[in-house]
Amino acid sequence: MKTYQPKPIYILILLITVFCILIVNSCKRDQKFSPSSQSISDAQRWFESTYPKNIHSTSLITQSIGDKRDLSQIIKPDWKHAVSYTRLGKKVIELPVDPSVKVALTLKTNKWVFNKAYSRSSYVLINDKEKYNGYLLTIIADSDYVKNDPGRLSHNSYRKLDPDFSGLVLYYTPKGDYIGGYGYKQGKLVIPQSTTDQSQSQKV
Repeated sequence: MKTYQPKPIYILILLITVFCILIVNSCKRDQKFSPSSQSISDAQRWFESTYPKNIHSTSLITQSIGDKRDLSQIIKPDWKHAVSYTRLGKKVIELPVDPSVKVALTLKTNKWVFNKAYSRSSYVLINDKEKYNGYLLTIIADSDYVKNDPGRLSHNSYRKLDPDFSGLVLYYTPKGDYIGGYGYKQGKLVIPQSTTDQSQSQKV
């Protein structure tokens, strides 16, 4: 009984077909990640043109709610660790600050006392399809939440907060202007203090 032997031409066609399928699938994978990479590149170009970097720099700064300094000249974004996502219908690029600059934020009010070691800052760039807006987000946790584990700070970002987070979420412009913030106690939003209370009791 004769065994069927495929002709060389059929084998060649099969190999070409398999190769084409692999190429198409590879392109699809590239396209899946390209929008994210492109949006981060666009955000970086916008940020660097809007907040051009001067030569002056420092290794440590301390910032309070009432303190005013151009943070964009002191703190630069860590673009290598940027992430992009959509929140509230807008594209968001969130990225940590460059670890070469240490941001220490100490805050003391009539109701809140925070350790500067329990603060974490990041840049948040929001695109509403027409323009970008940039913010410096600082999250300050209280000791009841941290429980001697500063690593818990990494669980919180602009995208989400831990269900049991206690502390403050503060927003600045990249130029250093304080915009506003929110207080949380065990995951629940609490009534913010008045501006007068904050200005009288803040401490650097």
